[in-house]
Order: sequence, then C-alpha cells, then structure tokens
Amino acid sequence: MTISKILRLFIAISYSAVKTIYLLSYSFLYFLFHPSLWFRARLIYPSPPCLQDPAYGDHSFVTVNNNKLHCVSSGANNAPLLLLLHGFPEFWYSWRFQIIHFKLQYRVVAVDLKGYGESDKPPQQDQYGIDIISSEIIELVAALGYTSCVLIGHDWGGAVAWQAVFKRPDLFSKLIILSCPLGRVYFDAINRDIKTSFKPWYMLPFQIPWFAENWLSSNDYLILKTLLLNPKYGGMLNGDNMSFDDLQAFLYTFSQPAAFTCPLNYYRRIFKKPRPAVPSARNRIKVPTLVLFGDSDKFFSEECKFGYDKYVEQAVVQTIQGSHWLQQDSPGDVNKLIQDFLPGSK
Repeated sequence: MTISKILRLFIAISYSAVKTIYLLSYSFLYFLFHPSLWFRARLIYPSPPCLQDPAYGDHSFVTVNNNKLHCVSSGANNAPLLLLLHGFPEFWYSWRFQIIHFKLQYRVVAVDLKGYGESDKPPQQDQYGIDIISSEIIELVAALGYTSCVLIGHDWGGAVAWQAVFKRPDLFSKLIILSCPLGRVYFDAINRDIKTSFKPWYMLPFQIPWFAENWLSSNDYLILKTLLLNPKYGGMLNGDNMSFDDLQAFLYTFSQPAAFTCPLNYYRRIFKKPRPAVPSARNRIKVPTLVLFGDSDKFFSEECKFGYDKYVEQAVVQTIQGSHWLQQDSPGDVNKLIQDFLPGSK
C-alpha cells in the first residue's frame, strides 16, 4: 500500500471516528434528557392491509441453505423470471411499483433477503457474508424452477447481485443495479476522490452492538422515517410515492424482533474474512449490465458512476432524477429504463 493510500485511509477513518463520537455523545445526551423517547419504539406496529394486497402476488417461503426466504411472486408461472433484491433498510415491498409494472411480462419474484422481513433471521453474524448471501440467491433461482433469470438489485441487494452474476454468469441474462457501485469501481473512486471515502461514515457506528439497533428505532423510528422521507438527509424527493400505508408497512417490518440486528450484520460482516472473489480487468463480469444512479443520491458520489468498462464487459451507466431510493422515488423513469434494457426490447 502506497503512502498516499495510507494517508487517505487514515483521513477517512478519522472522519468516521469523529462523526461516530459526535453521534454517540448526542445520543447519550438525548437519552439522559429524553429517556421516554429513546425507548418509545418498543411497541410493534400492526400489519397494514397493503402487505396482503393480492395485486402484488402470492406469498410463499423457499428454503435455500437451510434458511427460509420469504418470496412474493406475481405473473404467469411459465413467464421468464425477474428476481428483485432490496437494500437496507427495506424489504420486498420496496419493489411494489416494479411488481405491478412487470408482472404482465415476467414471473416477478420480490424476495426478503435473509435477516429481513419474514425471511429467516439466523443470529450468527457470519451468516451474512456477501459470498453466502449471493450463493443463496443462486440457489433460489433453481429452487424457483428456473435455469435463467433477469436479476435486479438495489443498495445491498445490488451488492449481492454483483457477486451472484460474477460467480454464475450462465444463470443470468441481464443484470440491473440501482444505487450500488461495483466494489472495485467504488475503491477506484476513493483513490481518485477523498470525499467519496467520507460517504460511508455511518458504517462505523453500525458496528456497535445494541447502540445501532436502538439508535435506528429510537423516538418512534425517527431515523428510519428520515432516511426514507427527508430529502435533506438522503430521503425520497417524491414523498407522495410513500403513502401512509406504505410507511406503516416499513414501520411494521422494522418493529419486529431482531428486525435491525440481522440487517446490520451485513455491515458488521464486510470487514471480516474470508472475502469473496472480485472481478478484475482480466476477469470481467460477462452479463450485460445496466447501472442506475439518482442525481440526488446522498450516499454515493459522482465518482462512483465511472470506470465500469474496466470490470464489466457490457455496462450502461445512467443517472436519472431521484434519490438513493430510486425504485420508489422515480418508478416511472426506472421502469422505462429497465423495460428498454430487458431481453426482447427494441
């Protein structure tokens, strides 16, 4: 590692540490002066009717790697498979606009990733490594009765999708990624732009057991609501796309036992070995890929949108109006770009 890279790493870690100390201090004072608000979120929200709306399809459980994954499936059984992987803090319902749009052409399956929603939540942290999760998605395709599918992933679901297609390019006809740079591209971006390394500072406080879970759920899930709905802090620009019932669906899901702990384990596992294989200039991703970013994404810099040709044989990268939560924030634009990219489109 060069002196320049060591210095950049030191600056990034120092920045994250300062932000984390500030967050811990603020939270401690908040707890002292408002203890009732800190523990206000201990009630479990009721399930809203929208989660059982038949328009989104049938609910089922598919077992892979001894874990049950909750799947919501819509469309004809003999139609080609379109598999949807959500991010953090989301679950299958974040794809509601895409399910409705694509179910006439595809067998659309939106899955709760392991640790989320109604899927199994094993307590072991090592169960949430990206290599294990991506292997489970590969198994899921076969368990659903398919030998090929279109894979779409957002945020953490995008990270899982990148890894899955790298491991099994024969299994996927197209890859669509929303708001998630390829890992190698991301580190290249950090080497070019120090500000890029400041963006994921929140990963450091996410490593702290108990605190992170309680911080995210305190004051009636204020952080969750802010992340999704306040544009100043990365929330959706088009808040009308998140109705009262839609928000209740998220609150119901993340008020369940261990609802934050298991998703946080994705972050807590990424710094530990073994690490998965990654694409390189000599071993590129072979699946045709569409990458979409929002022009108001607060979590990734502009630098994350460049350099894909080095690691992906066929990559199209586009920026559209919207926040990090693209499939919910800008469903019309997202659906059109996906539609144009899918097999058979003209």
